[in-house]
Amino acid sequence: MQRRLQLSTKQGFQVSRKLIYFSSKPNERLGSFQSEFDCQHFDRFDAFLQTEARPDVFLIQADTGDYSHDILTRIRGHGDYYCDLCFVDGEIAGSDKLLSDGGIPDPDALASRLSEVEDLHAAFKRRDEPLYRDDRLLKYLWLRPGFVIRAHYDWSSPGFYSYPLLEALSFSEIDVRAWLRNLSLKKFLDKQELQDRQRECPHCRSTHLSFIDVCPNCQSIDIEKQISLHCFVCGQVGPQQEFLRNGVLICPKCETHLRQIGSDYDRPIENYSCRQCDHFFDEGDVLARCAVCSRSMAVEDLVVNKIYAWKLSELGQIVAIRGAMTDILSIFTEMNFVPQELFLHNLDWILLQAERYPECTFSMLGLYFVNLQQMVDMLGSARVLQKVEGFAERVRESLRKPDLCTRSTENMVWLLLPQTGSEGLSSLKTRLERSIEQLQEADAQKLVCEFASFSSEQRNAGENAELLLARLRSELI
Repeated sequence: MQRRLQLSTKQGFQVSRKLIYFSSKPNERLGSFQSEFDCQHFDRFDAFLQTEARPDVFLIQADTGDYSHDILTRIRGHGDYYCDLCFVDGEIAGSDKLLSDGGIPDPDALASRLSEVEDLHAAFKRRDEPLYRDDRLLKYLWLRPGFVIRAHYDWSSPGFYSYPLLEALSFSEIDVRAWLRNLSLKKFLDKQELQDRQRECPHCRSTHLSFIDVCPNCQSIDIEKQISLHCFVCGQVGPQQEFLRNGVLICPKCETHLRQIGSDYDRPIENYSCRQCDHFFDEGDVLARCAVCSRSMAVEDLVVNKIYAWKLSELGQIVAIRGAMTDILSIFTEMNFVPQELFLHNLDWILLQAERYPECTFSMLGLYFVNLQQMVDMLGSARVLQKVEGFAERVRESLRKPDLCTRSTENMVWLLLPQTGSEGLSSLKTRLERSIEQLQEADAQKLVCEFASFSSEQRNAGENAELLLARLRSELI
């Protein structure tokens, strides 16, 4: 935070804090802050930007929710002001409350709060500007001890829930869900209370779902409820209409005249019949239909998503103070990761299995980041981490639950892919090669990733896991 110095006859130089006050028209309340702050009033954010001022705090007096939303979201989405204190009085939407620092305090309380923030800001490890999104969030949370990132419910949102603060601080660089997952994997954030649990479409992750009963035989929706009868004499169960003959109840199977309910027959639970295939059933299947992608799926195929609140973790605080980031490829260690010893053990076992049972195929893919250290020296860890995270997300999307991942060196990652033949391996390799090219299309400096591939059809007799890994590694280095 930039500070302005002002001459004081008693104390020499003292800090004059700059306050920016937004309101659609002049407000008398601004006068109460002028003894403590260097104040300026603006009615629009664009007018403020033209001054190129570097304030210490923003105050917003809003007549409408749209007014507070426009200014508040632009502050949080601006590279120079995103972490500054911002207080709002008046009209403000529920989601925007998660971006503000609360209502406007009195001048003394505001001065005290700013003093706390200045001390915290001095302790924050200085980074090169502009800050990477992880650093932006760490800085924002570090300056607000105990702050909890909460999800906001909005029925019109495809996922019902959003994280307004993360959306603002991401600067639209990454999908917020993917970013939140990365932050959790890096242990920068700790889960707090569970806000909700919901089921989502496995294809587009929308929560806008409808549910419909269908025939379990032909999946038709053309079903209708039927009153059924149960004949005690022969056990026949069927629609009531089948038992009606000339106004009396007669079993269509044994021809018994059913006179007394409870002794001759009864009415079991309500049943259904399908008008398409005439199937008779007591309970239909339930299908979920997504209103966004129009796909249908069984209820058990829906994805369960837990919505948590989040807080800066102890590791996140350490990173904020020391600026110590985890190593660049650490994101891969949370991707079906096993230690190298266990990876080799599994590889030895699957080699033996493939030797005895040739139909049990498997493949391996090695990822070697050739110029990782040179890129870090040239661009800095933040920019290289951004490249690697984008690629790691593509790798994660391609992995299945049985697949395993490990690291043998600082810049080498291995993937073990059971039940994957040479054709599947070639397809995966092509997708990943295309992904890393697409992610760096506009970059002058490119991170180079080379691939070593192996399928069980290429195995050598007597070759164990350690020898195989060494052979593949020699192809890369």
